Amino acid sequence: MLSQKRFSLVVAVAFAAVCLGICCTGIVSAQHAKPTLEERTGRPLAEVLSHPAESAAGIVSEYMKGFEALGDSEGAPLTGFRITGVDTTDPQNLTVTVIPSYEVSETKSEAYPATEYHVVPVDGNYQVQKRLCVYDMDPQSAGYRTVNCHLAWTEGKDGSVSVTTP
Repeated sequence: MLSQKRFSLVVAVAFAAVCLGICCTGIVSAQHAKPTLEERTGRPLAEVLSHPAESAAGIVSEYMKGFEALGDSEGAPLTGFRITGVDTTDPQNLTVTVIPSYEVSETKSEAYPATEYHVVPVDGNYQVQKRLCVYDMDPQSAGYRTVNCHLAWTEGKDGSVSVTTP
C-alpha cells in the first residue's frame, strides 16, 4: 500500500511539473514574441523630435525596405518606393508621402498612387501606424488609381479582409 501511495505521489508531482512547464513555456513565449515590422523600424522619441523630417522619412524608408524583403508573402511584391514629401506640422502625427512600386508581372513593376504613411508615438518610440491600404488599379473603375487606407480591419481564417470602420 505504501509503494502505491509513493507511486501516486510521484505521478502527481511529475504531472504537476509537466503542467507547470507547459504553462511557463507559454508565458515566456508570449513575452518574447517577435516584434512587428512597425516596432522594429521605430526610433526613440527624443531622436525624432530633434530631427522630425529626417527621422520620419528614415522610419518609413526602413519600414518599406522591410516590406520589400517580404517578397510576395504579403501579396504583390513591393519592388521599390520613392518618398515624395514629409509633413511635420503635427508632432503627434508625422506624415510621409510615398509612391510605392509593385510587381504586376514577372517582368514589370508599376508605380501605384501616392500613399500617406503616418509616424506616431507609441510606447516611447515613433513608429509607422499600421493601416490597411486598398489600391484601385482597375482601369475600368471610376476610382481608378485611388488609394483608401483604414486603421481598423479584420482578417478571416480564409485570408479575406474586411474593413470595420468607414
